[in-house]
Amino acid sequence: YETIDRVATGDMRLRINDLLGAFMFGGETSEKYVKVLSGGERSRLAMIKLLLEPVNLLILDEPTNHLDIASKEVLKEAIKAFDGTAIIVSHDREFLDGLVSKVYEFGGGKVREHLGGIYDWLRSPLQLPRRGESAENLSPVSSKPNDSRNATPLPSEGSGEASGEALSYAERKEQQKKIRKAQR
Repeated sequence: YETIDRVATGDMRLRINDLLGAFMFGGETSEKYVKVLSGGERSRLAMIKLLLEPVNLLILDEPTNHLDIASKEVLKEAIKAFDGTAIIVSHDREFLDGLVSKVYEFGGGKVREHLGGIYDWLRSPLQLPRRGESAENLSPVSSKPNDSRNATPLPSEGSGEASGEALSYAERKEQQKKIRKAQR
């Protein structure tokens, strides 16, 4: 409570308990010393502090590490409500879904800007090759919006995949392994 009280200004000082509760620091948890907080609790506390400071740019590197599902949702809603620009580096597709409007892809000594969300980028045939893959073996991803569990790769040209059936994760990994071996 004291950590946030030092940062909060104006009307927000009257709503510190509500803010702490929204980030799951209710009851006695809000009275703990920072030094005894877990990694996830410290991350949530840092997010509260960031959101209270008058800034218009947030740079978040893997912000969902150490966070449980409920905390991720709270953070996602807080970032959506943020009135500035947020640069988010994350491998958590579900977290990024509905949150980002541009994806910057870094790879092969290049940076590419893709307009749209994370799943728009994953479906894009213009992705840069990943380590160990050539550009012609990249498969776009087909998924329902807002549901990464239904994401399945479409067969790439020459992959030998004649049927439209979706492969399981293990089958896709095995197929990619065989393709890389054949390329070598």
